[in-house]
Amino acid sequence: GSFMFRIKLGDKSYLVEEGESVLETLLRNGIKAPHTCKMAVCKRCISRVVSGDVPRRAQLSLTPKQIYNKRFLPCVCYPESDLDIEIHTTPSHPGDADHRY
Repeated sequence: GSFMFRIKLGDKSYLVEEGESVLETLLRNGIKAPHTCKMAVCKRCISRVVSGDVPRRAQLSLTPKQIYNKRFLPCVCYPESDLDIEIHTTPSHPGDADHRY
């Protein structure tokens, strides 16, 4: 069966649709989460988990120190439980990496 998990960010929480990554959930809800590649390559979306278990896959390309510091990549994080996270939101400027695909 399918389970619906929630992503908590600050004082709001968002329902993760089936088959959706954490990043996709945030973007669908209008959260300006930094990202470029969506494939765990650029690591621009790196975020921190405050509480909850992040699937191993979401940390595969990170350093041991990043993992120790509870960093994970929301673009490849398909939650297996509710997660409370922090993201780094940076204002987009024209010419920012976001606009180059």
